Amino acid sequence: GKSSDPLSVQGPWVCCDKDGNWAADTKVDMTAAPASNDKFLKLRMSLDGELQKLGLTDVETLKSLWKRLDYNGNNIVSLAEIDKMVVE
Repeated sequence: GKSSDPLSVQGPWVCCDKDGNWAADTKVDMTAAPASNDKFLKLRMSLDGELQKLGLTDVETLKSLWKRLDYNGNNIVSLAEIDKMVVE
């Protein structure tokens, strides 16, 4: 069945091989690791939650937002372009 705890999942783990095919890899194993107290990791995780609330984790949504931000179409977003979007 499905589980939110990776440690409860039974192998074999499936990975992409050097030819681009998905196959069981018996060399992959799962072990528990203690939670990190790293403040930057905690910040990243909280930002991920905020992005999910705003619907900004979907690739197509992010591409659409980038196109809206990149007014001159040079595939580089400047602070001026971000300011313009915020003001509008």
